Amino acid sequence: MGENLKWHQKIYVRALHMSYILYILLFFNLFNLSKYYLNIISLTMRLYTCIYLIIYFNPYNTHISNNIKFDRRLIFSSSILLLLSSF
Repeated sequence: MGENLKWHQKIYVRALHMSYILYILLFFNLFNLSKYYLNIISLTMRLYTCIYLIIYFNPYNTHISNNIKFDRRLIFSSSILLLLSSF
């Protein structure tokens, strides 16, 4: 999946993987600072998601995204992130 991603999409996917690792570390209490780093990554990912959705899905945008797989992954992972950060 990562062959045709743009640079900002690759950074998002790597940050997503890092957040998964930090959630696991936090769950098992293996790393004391994981909650701090997890908050930073979660905030950054939420801001990226907001900006991405505003730019690509606004009613004035005539550009249609060709990367539907990334869009679906972004929306799914964002909903999981919102669900996890709600508790």
